[in-house]
Amino acid sequence: MSTKPAKLPPLDLSKWRKVPTLLIVVGAVVALLGFLVDRDHNQFASSWLVAFMFCLSICLGALFLVLAHHLFDAGWSVPIRRFSGC
Repeated sequence: MSTKPAKLPPLDLSKWRKVPTLLIVVGAVVALLGFLVDRDHNQFASSWLVAFMFCLSICLGALFLVLAHHLFDAGWSVPIRRFSGC
């Protein structure tokens, strides 16, 4: 009986290469459509700013965790390393 694990073929993700660009274009079209359809442009701008700041706060929080990990060369961040991009 062999105890060696089966060797898996390399993962091919080339078919997913255009998905982020497609999502950016779709999001921009939907945002433009929402801007043109809605008569209250101040509400649209406020909503866009809140959504932008929400996404920015998540990214900056992850960046802080990565910087703290590298600054202290710590082992305490091992469980969260994959979530923050190390």
